[in-house]
Amino acid sequence: MKRLILEVSIAKCAAILMVMLILASMLQGCSDQPTLTIHVRSQLQEAVDNLAQLVPAEASELKRQKYEIVDFLMNLSEPRPNSTLQRVQFSGSENSADLPNSSVEVSLSPCQQAEAVVVSDAVSVVMGMVRFNMPSKGISFEAWVNANPQTANALLPNIDKFGKATRAEERAGEFFEIAKKIFTSNGFSAVFSALRKSMTSWWDWVKLSVTVIAQILLWFGTASEAFIAQLTFELLSIGRLSVDFDSCAKVCEKHAIPLLF
Repeated sequence: MKRLILEVSIAKCAAILMVMLILASMLQGCSDQPTLTIHVRSQLQEAVDNLAQLVPAEASELKRQKYEIVDFLMNLSEPRPNSTLQRVQFSGSENSADLPNSSVEVSLSPCQQAEAVVVSDAVSVVMGMVRFNMPSKGISFEAWVNANPQTANALLPNIDKFGKATRAEERAGEFFEIAKKIFTSNGFSAVFSALRKSMTSWWDWVKLSVTVIAQILLWFGTASEAFIAQLTFELLSIGRLSVDFDSCAKVCEKHAIPLLF
């Protein structure tokens, strides 16, 4: 019981914080309150749609409840205990088609294994920047690399440039491109699928996931310059990235994986 109460409290606080961060980001250069409200609502609606793509098992319910979900997030309020949103249960679908990034063991080449490490690093950095604690179990990016070989290989030019960059802002720019390619190819679905398995409340999972995704969408959209600036400082303290990225570039070059420009 105590675990459930703590889980709900953390999810609620995190969701409220994320909506406030989205509002703060959008306030920059926007003094028109009605326009700001429309932007935030649109951003949250897009985040619900994105979550439906990332976790197809819940797509039907997310689409059905989208506008009600956004209304509660916009008002920083909670649905009543017996309301529809509080009664929704997680879908029982757990097959690999629904969760392409689950921890299913796959056979990968050395290059693909190195790419999976890079993807894991990139996702961890982005999620850490939204103060999101990654679930400790059930996350693997090997299945995503195996299912998306062209996208994974398309990361290699940016990985190579990241390693050769001589300025912090150049590295931040290459990292941004890597993370954006991963996100727009549903590479973050492993995170939200694992989070789904770790939570007991469908509403709390939706609330936390949607607010996090809304912030990421903002970073890869209208707030990209601010995000890259933030990355410039964030990457200075993460030495692991240089090692993993350099290893990936060397391994993939050795195994003659074609680069897609």
